[in-house]
Amino acid sequence: MTFSDPKRTLLGVFLPIELSERPGRRLFQLGIEALSFTLVSTYLPVTLGFEEAGLVSLFLIAAALSDRLSLLLEENRRDIWERRVRGWRANRGTAGGILALLCGVFAGYAIVAYLLGESRVAGLFGFALRAAALGGETLLERDFGTFSAILAHNAGVFVVIACLSFVYRAYGAMLALTWNASIWALVITTLALRGGPSAELPGFVSVFLAMAALAPHLVLEGLAYVAASLAFLFASKGMTTYSGRDPRLRRVLVASTLLTLAGCVALLLAAAIEVYLAPFALSLL
Repeated sequence: MTFSDPKRTLLGVFLPIELSERPGRRLFQLGIEALSFTLVSTYLPVTLGFEEAGLVSLFLIAAALSDRLSLLLEENRRDIWERRVRGWRANRGTAGGILALLCGVFAGYAIVAYLLGESRVAGLFGFALRAAALGGETLLERDFGTFSAILAHNAGVFVVIACLSFVYRAYGAMLALTWNASIWALVITTLALRGGPSAELPGFVSVFLAMAALAPHLVLEGLAYVAASLAFLFASKGMTTYSGRDPRLRRVLVASTLLTLAGCVALLLAAAIEVYLAPFALSLL
């Protein structure tokens, strides 16, 4: 089982093949890459005046970062099958790397939303505000919903990400994760900017505090989606690489099942935190 690492974009050419061995530096490198590509991929369609510049940016970011994701997957394959690293340890490292990419995309869209302001965000990224059913409320006035409603919505997203990852593999996973990161960042930044004046806080302070308050459930939810993408991407690749009686296929499917279960647990915890902890943390602002 192997993953190719094509350089399909000029941005991908500048990606270093080897990541740092130090975990902290490695995650920082991945986050900066995703942040940089998000800013570039958003700047270009906005500057060129595309009517749906926000949607176009999603596909550009996914195209740029799917090469990096392919490299992470290839690294995972080498660790497990050639270096004999324990599967759980290798998958944990890969999931952390993908989460770092997700955080970089999130930070990039948050910066874009802050710089553009609410009116331009509504015009260029209306899809995100519509997806979140955003009205005229501020972040403190936002109704987070009930546990069952949030869990049902997030489970639906979980299934969509799993399907896209299974069918389109690295690009599908990156596109789905980028979509969610963009909606989180654009909506939270917009809501925070609305509430800044009433709280007598500068806009950037309001956004920073909002992100800090919501970080626990966003990270857990992000981990759930990353686990789903990895689980079904591995299953897709394994089922088309190995025969039904090959013990390697069973090993891949067991790992996929464990990743799916881990994602479900993270999804439950994220929903609980969003319902019970996030409103309390925001009320402290």
